[in-house]
Amino acid sequence: GEAAAGESILRQILDGDVGSLEALRALDALLAAQARPADRAAILARRAAREEPAERVTLLLALAELQADTLGDAAAARASLETALALGDDERVLRALGRVADDETAAALWERLCARAPDDAEALSALAALHERHERWRELAAVLERQLAIAGGDAAPTLIEQLALVWMRLGDG
Repeated sequence: GEAAAGESILRQILDGDVGSLEALRALDALLAAQARPADRAAILARRAAREEPAERVTLLLALAELQADTLGDAAAARASLETALALGDDERVLRALGRVADDETAAALWERLCARAPDDAEALSALAALHERHERWRELAAVLERQLAIAGGDAAPTLIEQLALVWMRLGDG
């Protein structure tokens, strides 16, 4: 019907002007409304290549979410997030990539996020878990101390207990 005719017209425009942002935006909206994720992913990638950097990051985040959650392509999602990260240390990108990266890369990403937002609870929790998993006790103690500094009354006793256990492991307790 009308949607198919609209898509046909937009694709004809794009055949003549591959980089037409207006046509790409309209086709993206049309495909999103029709719930056609694979087709939309291709258009999002094309839009991201043409838009201004600030908009590009938002589009690459949307593309990564579509790739990971709907299309089940974690590798493509990571690649989209890495492309977005190359545009700068956007907290949304650091967070999203930190959630899916391997441990070493994730630790570096969470540290970068903490450099921008020192009290970020998710980043501190992720760092604590990574340091504990890899038995990096000094780094874990430093993260627990940062968490304790910002903790509310309910969380403090648990953090103090964890910190005491880490100090015992280090031989400082």
